[in-house]
Amino acid sequence: MYYANVANNKFALPGRVRIHMEGLKSNPEYAEKICHHLSNVKGVYRITANHYTGNILLFFDEEETDIFSLERMIHDARHISVNHKNCGITEPVQDISTRDDVKSGIQKVILCGSILAGIMVKQLFVGRSPLAVDEGIFTVAAVATLVTSFPVLRKGVDRIQRNGLLNCDLLLSILGFTCIVLRESTLGLFIITMGYLSEIVVSYMDEHSKKMIQELLIHRSGYVYKLEDQKRIKITYQDIRRGDRILFESGQFIPIDGEVVKGSGALNHAVLTGESSPHYVYTGEPIYSGTTLEDGQIEVRVSETGDTTEYRKILKLVESAWKEKLDFEHTVDRYYHKMMPYTIIASLAGFVFTRDPMMLLSVLLVACPKPAYGATPMALRAAIMNAYAHGIYIKRPKSIESMSKVDKIIFDKTGTLTMGKPQVRDIIRIGENREEKVLAVAGSCERENRHPVAMALKEEAEKRGIPLLDVAALDYQMGKGIKGKMDEKEVLVGSKEMMLAHQVRVSDFKAKEKKLKQSGQSPVYVVYDKAIIGLIGIQDVLREDAFSALEEIRGLRSIDIEVISGDEKEIVNQIGLEIGADFYRGNMLPEDKNQRVETLRELGKVVAMVGDGINDCPALSRADVGIAISNGDNHEAAAGSDMVVVNGNLHSIPSMMDLSKYTMENIYQNHTLSIGLNVVGIVLALTNTIGPFGASLYKDLHSFIIMFNGMRPLRYKMNYLDR
Repeated sequence: MYYANVANNKFALPGRVRIHMEGLKSNPEYAEKICHHLSNVKGVYRITANHYTGNILLFFDEEETDIFSLERMIHDARHISVNHKNCGITEPVQDISTRDDVKSGIQKVILCGSILAGIMVKQLFVGRSPLAVDEGIFTVAAVATLVTSFPVLRKGVDRIQRNGLLNCDLLLSILGFTCIVLRESTLGLFIITMGYLSEIVVSYMDEHSKKMIQELLIHRSGYVYKLEDQKRIKITYQDIRRGDRILFESGQFIPIDGEVVKGSGALNHAVLTGESSPHYVYTGEPIYSGTTLEDGQIEVRVSETGDTTEYRKILKLVESAWKEKLDFEHTVDRYYHKMMPYTIIASLAGFVFTRDPMMLLSVLLVACPKPAYGATPMALRAAIMNAYAHGIYIKRPKSIESMSKVDKIIFDKTGTLTMGKPQVRDIIRIGENREEKVLAVAGSCERENRHPVAMALKEEAEKRGIPLLDVAALDYQMGKGIKGKMDEKEVLVGSKEMMLAHQVRVSDFKAKEKKLKQSGQSPVYVVYDKAIIGLIGIQDVLREDAFSALEEIRGLRSIDIEVISGDEKEIVNQIGLEIGADFYRGNMLPEDKNQRVETLRELGKVVAMVGDGINDCPALSRADVGIAISNGDNHEAAAGSDMVVVNGNLHSIPSMMDLSKYTMENIYQNHTLSIGLNVVGIVLALTNTIGPFGASLYKDLHSFIIMFNGMRPLRYKMNYLDR
């Protein structure tokens, strides 16, 4: 075996190279780009990009590529954007470095633990010698302490350079070196060993808490049958293309979006919506990737693959939320930074009175619960995972804090509070015309139209058994209605504006139109042979869960509920009165909705906006918490929101408000508990109740208590969804 120090920034062995890259240190985004850019390079089979050290470790096949080509590709990665095209999304790069750090920590614990065990065995059989006299033990322990504490010191120095805050990494390494100076190197070795051990336990807890997320992010691969010329062709997921006709059978994971063209089956939507009960699909219905066919056999025409599928878009939300640096983490760092001077003063005071350097070490140790730094991020991540399990995807973790303080919640009407599927409610016939004729004319004109109102008219005609007739010379006028010829007579179906445009007299029907609007219906005029034969009232009915969800929101705390919409004001007024809203307004453009949110925020309100369409995007982005109700195809609204309710259940909103409040209470509880344990530990150290060894154990016990408490939001019951 040989090695070559290729350059000052590279160190190579056969099939292995470590490269130090400028710009990588403290730049996790660049690290991710490097890993993604090189992950598909032929011959590269393992990459670790560590943004803490600025080093890249590559394992590669020398027959397939070389060091200089790899280095060039690493440089190129700086200018690309990450795109997981046609491949399963794997674990984030941060998880890779974390796993390597844990492995390194285990190795250090084994090394230190072995040396400590050896010292204990020697003292057990030979006798307890003063360390100052026993140079052998002192030297071994001192060298082990120096070697193992150096990475901790480097990390501590790096953090103080980045944010100027005194931190536990730096303090622990200083304590280890101090023990060597005091000729208590065994104590120093014990302190560093326990520090690594506590980090390993905490990292294991964090990895365990990510289990569900990693299940989502795992690379999915497998085989399916492509149907072509009545033949079955076995292909991989990666070979599926748009337009392909794919056969899925019971138990298979579905990696694409498409439409069922033959067969039926029961789908498990738990990954997408959190709903465990099966969802039955039949010919002509859409299916989405990320689901599993539990029972049945279906043939699907592929519409989307790779990054454009519903499943992959959701995974991107998950991954981005998990990687986001949490604002509260900086707050915790500043809190401990402010506490450090008081702790140092207390330890120095104890030393002045007792002249005992061991007391100084004890006080500093109990005041440095290093893993407790991660308690706040862990609580937030636990809440995020709990929400994921119930079909609620949190894109921005900081929105959890805002959600706990919301005192004004605004709902868009159509598709959010209502079904977004209009229905025929009332038919007002004019003169001798029968309701069946009015509906027959309207449904026949809309026979080929897919507009929601047209669908409502056709469904009502079908329900009543009214046959639809042929209509000639159809002319659809966007936003107004449709005209055509039936039995050589001109027919019109549409709004009042369309009637006026065709010189149809509507003034005699103002009262009837007003009656429909006051009851929350949109009037559709029906004209046959230039005469109005009737008005049809179209109403988008409230969702079944609207009333109960709003009552649950009111039951949580004093919250004002508003309804705003682009629909006519009479219709919005009716909905507002029906649900008991505190404020409601119609005829609102997207900029009007945005201005309403901005006005409330200027008044000091914490505002949540709930919507489902692209016209809600400005208001969703402006609100303290933007919540998108997903129906599978409204990705524009999801893009501008902080939370995406993919289960489509309005009960998710009070559930998230409840979970957010619990999570923030848990975080504040952790802070209070940590302060209390710090004070108790300092008192125990100052009174010589515990020495340095006891203080080190106390420090780790303190940390574990805080961390375990921080995981409680993961198990919190989502009351309004779980019942």
